[in-house]
Amino acid sequence: MALTGIDAVVFGVADMAEAKRFLDDWGVTQVSVAPDKLVYRTRDGAEVIVRPHDAKDLPPAIESGNTVREVVWGAANQAELDKTLAALRDLDSFRVGDDGLARVKDPNGMSLAFRVSKRTPVVVKPTLPNAPGAHQRVNQRSPIHDQAHPINIGHVVVFAADFAAMRAFYTQSLGFSVSDEYPGHGVFTRCQKVGDHHNLFMLNRPGKPGINHVAFTVTDIHEVIGGGIAMSKKG
Repeated sequence: MALTGIDAVVFGVADMAEAKRFLDDWGVTQVSVAPDKLVYRTRDGAEVIVRPHDAKDLPPAIESGNTVREVVWGAANQAELDKTLAALRDLDSFRVGDDGLARVKDPNGMSLAFRVSKRTPVVVKPTLPNAPGAHQRVNQRSPIHDQAHPINIGHVVVFAADFAAMRAFYTQSLGFSVSDEYPGHGVFTRCQKVGDHHNLFMLNRPGKPGINHVAFTVTDIHEVIGGGIAMSKKG
């Protein structure tokens, strides 16, 4: 399908200063800071955008508290973007925002925006793992990471208020492929037929839409450990 992955995630939060502290500590790169908007990016250029929860132009929340307010999906080029939008124009929620981005709402009520991707590929060399009978790394120490430096936004996990409707929307209207599935309970989906294991995982929670988590990709398990330790030390 035309989409390549998550290009940006927009959050609405009550405490902008605390959000800034978290992002600085986490390891994404600061792009701009203003009282009403924080913009950070991952190593490949995916954006983390944070707005005050009561900003007038922020899409409505699908749950209470600090949460994701919009997911921006990227396409490889304008032609591929047009393919996606052609399949969405007949939806009642289709509109074009003041920023020029086309938008729809999924069955959960989450705002989805679409643009030509701003991401650029990042090539990494993960540390080879060892396993019983598979000694891929011999006499090489594991790296130590003082903190994480996220490569991209790998996936979002949502609670689906209407699981069947959400599954149909993403696999039929958006053309996502199913990677794995717990029938009736959860479905892993990805933008492209051959690509990351999943960009969106939907969990069945009847009548209660919400966000479970946003996942960032790092180089390997050692960066997971180093990043986790760094965040724990910062409270």
